[in-house]
Amino acid sequence: MKYRLIDAEKTRYGVSLLARVLGVSRQGYYAWKNRGPSRRARQDEALTETIIKIHAGSRGTYGSPRVHAELREEYGVRIGRKRVARLMRAARLEGVHRRRRRGLTRWDPAATPADDLVQRDFTAWDQASRRAPAQAPGRHRADGGVAVGPQPDQGGAPSCPVTVELPDGQIITARLQRRWQDQHGGWWYESELVLRSSKAVDELAA
Repeated sequence: MKYRLIDAEKTRYGVSLLARVLGVSRQGYYAWKNRGPSRRARQDEALTETIIKIHAGSRGTYGSPRVHAELREEYGVRIGRKRVARLMRAARLEGVHRRRRRGLTRWDPAATPADDLVQRDFTAWDQASRRAPAQAPGRHRADGGVAVGPQPDQGGAPSCPVTVELPDGQIITARLQRRWQDQHGGWWYESELVLRSSKAVDELAA
C-alpha cells in the first residue's frame, strides 16, 4: 500500500521524500516497481474483463449476485461473491434494483363503512343504468403513480401522486349519473370530496 502511494504521488513530492515520510527505503520501492503486478492482481484484471463482458451482456442489469452466478455456471470460475462485488465497484459497474411495489389501499379502522347497497348481488353489472363497477387503477411510472377514476367508461382524470383529492368534476359527474359507492371503505371512500358530493347529490334527488 505504501509503495502504491509513492508511485501515485512521486511526480509531486519525489520518491526520496515519500519513502522517508512513509518509513520505507527507495530500494524497496524500486524493487516493488520492477516486479510488476502480483499474480492476484493479474487474476483480478482478467476477472474484471470477464465481469465487464457479463454485465454488458445483461444490458447493465446484473448486480454482483447474478454476475457471480454466471461466472460459476458459464465460465467455471470459483471465486467469492465479495470479490466479485469488489471488482465491480472498482470498475464502477452496478446492477438495476427493482423497486418495491407499494399498494394503494390503506385501511382506516376509524372510517365509517359504506352500506352494502348491492347486497353482494352482481348479476346486473351489464345494465349500465343500474350497476357499474368503479375503480381508481394505479399506473406506475418513473416519477410516481397515476390514478384514473372513478368510472372507467366515462373517461378519466389523472392524479399524480395518488391522493384522496382526485378531480372534482369526474367524481361529481360519476355520482350524478351513477349512484356508486365504495364497498371497501378505503382511501377513495374517505375522500372529503366524495363525501360532500354524495351528500349534495342525495339532497338533489330527495
